[in-house]
Amino acid sequence: MISKYSITSSFIFLLFITSSTNATSRLAPALYVFGDSLLDSGNNNYLQTIIKANYSPYGEDFVNKSTGRFSNGKTVADFIAEFLGLPYAPPFLSFKPRDKLPLTGLNYASGACGILPDTGHHLGDLLSLEEQVGLFQDTLVRLQGRYFKSSKELSEYLSKSIFIISIGSNDYISNYPATLLHDANKRFARLLTSKLSHQLQRLYNLGARKIVVSEIGPIGCVPAITSQNKHKGKCVEHKNRLVAEYNSMLPAMLQNLTSSLQGSSFLNGHAYRLAYDAIINPSNYGLMDASNPCCKTWLSGIEGCIPFAEPCDRRDKYYFWDGYHPSEIVYSHFASRCINNASFCSPFSLKELVKISATTQLAPALYVFGDSLLDSGNNNFLPTVARANYLPYGANFVNRSTGRFTNGKTVADFIAEFLGLPYSPPFLSYKRDLLPLTGLNYASGSCGILPETGSPFGQCLNFEEQVGLFQDSVKSLQQRYFQILVDFSNYLSKSVFIVSIGSNDYINNYLETSLYDTSKRYTPQQFAQLLVYKLSQQLERLYNLGARKIVVFELGPIGCLPWITRNNKHTGQCVEDTNQIVSYFNNMLPAMLQNLTTSLKGSNFINGHGHGVGYDAIINPSKYGIADASNPCCTAFFNGTSGCIPYLRPCNNTNKHYFWDGYHPTEDVYSILASGCINNASFCTPRSLKDLVKVSNATQLAPALYVFGDSLFDSGNNNLLPTIARANYLPYGANFVNKSSTGRFTNGKTVPDFVAEFLGLPYSPPFLKIRDKLPLTGLNYASGSCGILPETGRPFGKCLNFEEQVSLFDETVKLLRRHFTSSKVLSNYLSKSIFIISIGSNDYLSSYLGTLSFNTNVRYTPQQFAQLLIEKLSHQFQRLYNLGARKIVMFEIGPIGCIPSITRKNKHSGKCVEDKNQLVSYFNNMLPTMLQNLTSCLEGSTFVNGHAHWLGYDAVINPPKYGLVDSSNPCCIAWFNGTSGCIPFLKPCSNANQHYFWDAYHLTEAMYSLFASHCINDKSFCEPFNLKELQFLAFAHGQASNTSLTPAMFIFGETMINSENNNSIMTIARENYRHPHGIDFGYPTDRFCNGISAAGCADHNHVQPIFQKPTDLTQYIAKSLFLISIGSNDYINNYLQPSTYASSQIYSGEGFAVLIINNFSEQLSKLYILGVRKTVCARLGPLGCIPSFSSQTKLVVET
Repeated sequence: MISKYSITSSFIFLLFITSSTNATSRLAPALYVFGDSLLDSGNNNYLQTIIKANYSPYGEDFVNKSTGRFSNGKTVADFIAEFLGLPYAPPFLSFKPRDKLPLTGLNYASGACGILPDTGHHLGDLLSLEEQVGLFQDTLVRLQGRYFKSSKELSEYLSKSIFIISIGSNDYISNYPATLLHDANKRFARLLTSKLSHQLQRLYNLGARKIVVSEIGPIGCVPAITSQNKHKGKCVEHKNRLVAEYNSMLPAMLQNLTSSLQGSSFLNGHAYRLAYDAIINPSNYGLMDASNPCCKTWLSGIEGCIPFAEPCDRRDKYYFWDGYHPSEIVYSHFASRCINNASFCSPFSLKELVKISATTQLAPALYVFGDSLLDSGNNNFLPTVARANYLPYGANFVNRSTGRFTNGKTVADFIAEFLGLPYSPPFLSYKRDLLPLTGLNYASGSCGILPETGSPFGQCLNFEEQVGLFQDSVKSLQQRYFQILVDFSNYLSKSVFIVSIGSNDYINNYLETSLYDTSKRYTPQQFAQLLVYKLSQQLERLYNLGARKIVVFELGPIGCLPWITRNNKHTGQCVEDTNQIVSYFNNMLPAMLQNLTTSLKGSNFINGHGHGVGYDAIINPSKYGIADASNPCCTAFFNGTSGCIPYLRPCNNTNKHYFWDGYHPTEDVYSILASGCINNASFCTPRSLKDLVKVSNATQLAPALYVFGDSLFDSGNNNLLPTIARANYLPYGANFVNKSSTGRFTNGKTVPDFVAEFLGLPYSPPFLKIRDKLPLTGLNYASGSCGILPETGRPFGKCLNFEEQVSLFDETVKLLRRHFTSSKVLSNYLSKSIFIISIGSNDYLSSYLGTLSFNTNVRYTPQQFAQLLIEKLSHQFQRLYNLGARKIVMFEIGPIGCIPSITRKNKHSGKCVEDKNQLVSYFNNMLPTMLQNLTSCLEGSTFVNGHAHWLGYDAVINPPKYGLVDSSNPCCIAWFNGTSGCIPFLKPCSNANQHYFWDAYHLTEAMYSLFASHCINDKSFCEPFNLKELQFLAFAHGQASNTSLTPAMFIFGETMINSENNNSIMTIARENYRHPHGIDFGYPTDRFCNGISAAGCADHNHVQPIFQKPTDLTQYIAKSLFLISIGSNDYINNYLQPSTYASSQIYSGEGFAVLIINNFSEQLSKLYILGVRKTVCARLGPLGCIPSFSSQTKLVVET
């Protein structure tokens, strides 16, 4: 019998595969597996060895039972095969010499073997890694002769295949001499990595390109070790420290191979960390026991399972299956992380790896500029004392002391790994005619933006000089590699440029009062302005030289450096007044970068927010796995305030320290910063590096952004209307580009501005400001104080209500026609454009609650008023649709009961006036149904619901969670005791980025950034699609194109997913009446619930196919999704109804289940014969919990 416990983890993968795998193609052509018993699928069955797992209870939960897998079910390799859409890789030795080998991959892993040839041989005949690679070489000879016409075809097949390797545990468990000292352990680890590297190069030479190599797990935690050794805690930690040495060397070796072997991608699977955490904190992974084997083992848990002995009952709750190996549920965790998480399998997850072409990189080159934070060795070639070309610098780097001012890799190195490039070498190490095409590093320690910075230490390259050297490089590269100028421009536009500079302008200049007088000549604000201006000049030079994708990092928290903290009195961990000084620079940087992006066509200037994460890691080190965030790891000059003293041994736990010396972070901190920039658009804004490399400089993510709404989105329309509702004076716009008061009712950017940045578009200008040339990149029609209803906002003067805004868009469409050659081209443009709307707040604030001017709250109940707004809004949305809009994002009304204008005028408990929030909740609750109804009724449309209310409310109630210190008071000094708009020209608070409210009604830029980021990235905030997904949806002539996730969905089952069939059958089992059935659906449909059933969740914009030939129909069925939920009624209305049916008397519980499964299997076979390939089958729910049973009968339901 297949265990109930194996189904849970397998079902997760089944769902994933059915939705993502094409039946006619696979994510990779083959999966080849190498390793030991963690991956062995049966090779040892064919060898003369005592290490075998071809008997029960091994394979207890596997489909073919005891196959030779050393677990109860599937291994990591099996789960990965499922993800790739491949059959499980069979053991190589199961095929005879003349047998036809499969093209979908093979498994060469052999239990008890190792990297070293002699490991495990005392246990019998095994396949060492060298022998496994030899068998793979034999495989290629057999494959080429049978399947491939040319070596080119074979090479392409191999370059797309996936290779996974997990080996090395046995080299420690059964080979490593226990008496070796620490230095000997290092030598042993180096021996293993050297041997492994050699075999990996052999695999590469044989054609492998995508290779995943797992770390060794925590062997000190396996029962075979813990039961034989005294230990404290759950593990024998000195055994774990042995493999930690090997694991620490593995990443550098793999990166070195990736850098040196063209087109290769060697991934590091971080198995140790996850495994150890699951053992120490089993409940976090749904486990109950992470110490004992599930099966009964020989010698009290030391060895393998006793043949045919009954294992534990809850196999899905045990970490270990026997004395050495994990259970299937643990393997599923490992596989899932490697498939989905780039921090587990780095630098790419398997999802990303399968998309990568082995012959291309994510960017053609990486060019690096900056100071000692990024210097990779330029100062080695300059007459300066600011060098790091001696140990302990580079102690953990692959090539040791290269000139990097840390123990290992810098941010630039991690980014190079992500891009699939070699590390950018120092420019000064090259002759001009031999420059590499993959990028260069111009960074120079001790230097800065200003020419004079760092000069007391000797010669260095200031930023202007670095850009000058890049200019020389451009000339050399063009002459050597590019004959056509457009090819060279294309190369530079796709390359990535990173800049981190400015710290030394403070450390070695502004704060060095004994050497410089800049602090006397400039206030902190003036000095920051000077640096930003000089930086801007050089960034423009880079642009003019061809750079288009440029990441500029903020200055870090220099007030926390040991050089500062140990030389200055302070409270807390940092000298905060020093941090305050650099904050002026950091606050000016975003506006300058955005101004460049807006003004320099095709450019993307990215702001790397290193300060916030760096500071947080110092204040909360344990959050980042750091134990010491105050002291240098190396022994540094001048009481730990300067560089490392040469050749003195550093601390043992470098990965637990923030600082390497008195100035620079450790490799682990650089890794955190790089990972943030690569993956997180709130760290590197407006795009993460993952997004940046996908952007084409010749195109935008959408052709235009059209904006509608009220003062939350108004960018200046009210400036041109006779109204008192204006924001065209300071302090409005205090943090906007050039501190300009544009009419935005906040201190800086609004949600549409952040969305425009993400889309690669200029900010949508106010429609009323456009006089002559109509921009094709979008317009803003939003108008402060206005609403959905025509009368809203009139007491303040003239404004544009939503109907009027849509009418202005109607005028716009008429004007746009002259710019497009045909109505078809215009329709295509509009269908790809993004429309965002935020309106309705004023209909409550100034209409429903404005009792002096309106009587709407007398004429309508809250529910009726909400319904009125929804109907009016729906009508205007349909107008937008008829004018050509297809991608429309509508935001909920925020928590108006929390704004100062309300809280300061009304008595309340807590932070908000909750009855006011309750009023708008009626509108917000009706909005999703209306939007979904429009999406269903208006062909080709996608209406997205932006859940602004809950995020806004949560930020008010839990401000620290969002980096806020004040979520109650306006940042600016507002009229009428802080209950209205800002008083002109009065200075606002100094920490606007930590305030929720800018005035009594509107939010700060920081909050708008939060909303925009969530809508861009989080599909639970903007649903059913976030903006990243929405901009990829394709529409043609108003209809959804063939980009649906599946061409059709066919549903089989009973009441759980019935939608209307019983309405047409003579039966009393119907639910086609209102209240309560269908109460949340919009109308009663015969669905046996209040709203959408499980099947309805997946039903979205499917395409009506037309079949020209039989093969079209076959492909259509193969790609369609078949959802089946049936079987509950066989129990409810049959087996458990003994007065009507005799089933319970004829069959035992298990017998009846077998009967159902057999019948079910027969029907599934029929579906397969009819062409069905993607099937999701739901398990039965806990029938004993449903009210019809639990309220009447005591049941023991057999599973």
